[in-house]
Amino acid sequence: MARFLPALTDQRYNRARIDEKNYRIEVYNREAKRWRGKGVFSGATRDQFSLALRLAFALSTIPSTRGERPGFIFLDEPLSGFDLQRRKGFMQLLHEELPKYFDQIIVISHLEVLQEEFPYHLARAPAGP
Repeated sequence: MARFLPALTDQRYNRARIDEKNYRIEVYNREAKRWRGKGVFSGATRDQFSLALRLAFALSTIPSTRGERPGFIFLDEPLSGFDLQRRKGFMQLLHEELPKYFDQIIVISHLEVLQEEFPYHLARAPAGP
């Protein structure tokens, strides 16, 4: 998770752990100088923590023998709670870090601005009469 947190949170958070007693995700809050459960953060920040966890989980399940890599990863609405700065961090991960692990990255989003970021995209056909 720590591999992705800095980029997804605009460098605000970079350490996470699982509370062994309650099996909850905790993130180190530098401002509070203590570990905090993700429930105290805003919905958008919790979404960023969850995305970092899902990416970390996906990478942890990759077979490590002989350099095997999965063919693809689906990311469904990964930017729903991201501001512009955090979106830039996510796009950097998407272009620089994630291709090291996945041959294809499929992003599902309603944000039309993302079309400029990708060489290929699909759009739903407008409803006809």
